[in-house]
Amino acid sequence: MSESPVTGKVTLTPEQANVLLAGKMYVDLHSQAYANGEIRGQIQKH
Repeated sequence: MSESPVTGKVTLTPEQANVLLAGKMYVDLHSQAYANGEIRGQIQKH
């Protein structure tokens, strides 16, 4: 089991940054109970 909250950072490639800025990137969270994905959320610019 991991610590909560989970934190981290990632360096995006230019292509990934374009996908993020176009609103086409999402987060998919998995847990032991739901190994295929428990919750999914789009990342949007506000």
